[in-house]
Order: sequence, then structure tokens, then C-alpha cells
Amino acid sequence: MTSYYYSRSLANVNKLADNTKAAARKLLDWSESNGIEVLIYETIRTKEQQSANVASGASQTMRSYHL
Repeated sequence: MTSYYYSRSLANVNKLADNTKAAARKLLDWSESNGIEVLIYETIRTKEQQSANVASGASQTMRSYHL
């Protein structure tokens, strides 16, 4: 049975660059096979989103791997 967040997490993982995607997919699939619920909430941000996060204190830098 697929966990509640699996499809949502997989959609976010598929936005990543190939090497990062492979590592994240490995973690997601391992978690799924071990009955651990994982939500990968955000993978890619625009510069505007990151700037807003810095301004609100949610992020500390504009030098983020999310960009």
C-alpha cells in the first residue's frame, strides 16, 4: 500500500537534478518499503520565494541549493 504522501513527495523529487533526484528517490523508496511516512515538501524555489524566506527568517541565505 502506498503511503499518504508518496505521490506528492515523488512529484517534488522529480523536479530535482539527476544526482540529487537519485539520492532522494532512494530515501523515499526506502522509507516507503519500511513503513515510514515521509513528506518531501519543497525542492525547488524561485529567487522571489527564497528572498521572501530570507526576509521572514525562514531561510538565512540566498545561496541555497533550493534555487
